[in-house]
Amino acid sequence: MSSVSLDPIRESRPELLRTTNRIDSWLNDRAITLLQTRQLVRDLGSELSGNEISEFLRALRELELAKVTYRVIDNSGKFTGTECDFYDEIPEFDEDRKGNPFEVKRDNIIQVYRFE
Repeated sequence: MSSVSLDPIRESRPELLRTTNRIDSWLNDRAITLLQTRQLVRDLGSELSGNEISEFLRALRELELAKVTYRVIDNSGKFTGTECDFYDEIPEFDEDRKGNPFEVKRDNIIQVYRFE
């Protein structure tokens, strides 16, 4: 069960009620504290429009329910230890879980929302 309450979005953005309820259910099914935008779109993109998802993410930021950060994934799709507050802080090189260095390319950078 997710520990984040999305009630502030329900209260301040009633037009997002259906979207918020669906995403809340999705979060509760996964018990996550780190929302990956690509996973959200992949899992709910057929049920929710891109605009609905974008507006929900905007509400998360504006209401300070989650903090946007950037994570690096290695070439096998696993997170490295790198997490940055700003895109331009991401290093040019990182190490995978085995300690092997690799060049960080655009495909290795994931925007995430960390619930406060």
